[in-house]
Amino acid sequence: MEQYQRIRFDAVEFYCERLLYRELISLMDESLELDQLAALDPEAVKIVFIMLLRDMMQTHRSEIVIEPEAQNWDTQRIEQFIVGLICETQAPMQPYLDWLDQIKQGEKEPSNMLIAGLAKQIGVDRKMLFAYQAAACDITHEDVLSPK
Repeated sequence: MEQYQRIRFDAVEFYCERLLYRELISLMDESLELDQLAALDPEAVKIVFIMLLRDMMQTHRSEIVIEPEAQNWDTQRIEQFIVGLICETQAPMQPYLDWLDQIKQGEKEPSNMLIAGLAKQIGVDRKMLFAYQAAACDITHEDVLSPK
């Protein structure tokens, strides 16, 4: 855990509680019939949650990683954390690797493209998931990461 000591776990925990454990579960419950919920692949749900967390962390990387040691170290630290989380939860690694390959050429990550793919994985409306993610990122920034 020492390699993650510079990560703002208060922000990670707040985001997970706010979006992943509350709002996203509600969105899935409202969007899907009972049989559709039962048919969801738990591995797909795990990686969707992790990729949404990664998106939030990348969005606020300069504030999520405390005192990065070197240029781009905040991004590297986040990727190490996400890989560790994928391994710890035994979520499938391939969707994460596929996403990294997809964004390798681009300078900026297209969140809307990520959200569209993730929404499809769990059967929710992409516009709703994008709105939830944007709001959760903003609220995390305002309530936890911003100095009051």
